[in-house]
Amino acid sequence: MSWSTFLLAEACGFTGVVAVLFCGITQAHYTYNNLSVESRSRTKQLFEVLHFLAENFIFSYMGLALFTFQKHVFSPIFIIGAFVAIFLGRAAHIYPLSFFLNLGRRHKIGWNFQHMMMFS
Repeated sequence: MSWSTFLLAEACGFTGVVAVLFCGITQAHYTYNNLSVESRSRTKQLFEVLHFLAENFIFSYMGLALFTFQKHVFSPIFIIGAFVAIFLGRAAHIYPLSFFLNLGRRHKIGWNFQHMMMFS
């Protein structure tokens, strides 16, 4: 089924990756409930292992690419500027949004928790 959606999307000139993504979501929605309890457990464990392996591969590949790129230039001003921009962007979003959320809440978001969100 996934292969046919890919082929149909490519034949129509659309991207096959998105077609396979939505086909997989639809298949998971309808197929998972038809499995036995043991099959659900094994399937969930299998996909957790695959997720772990894929994530490790991607981050290892990105880490190795950092050191194997030939024309890589470290710019301390750019790095410091990026950290300052991230810090200011977080402050500009966390504190005002927490204020607006606290207007309609019984259990307010405390300053300590807002600071923890800011620096996490």
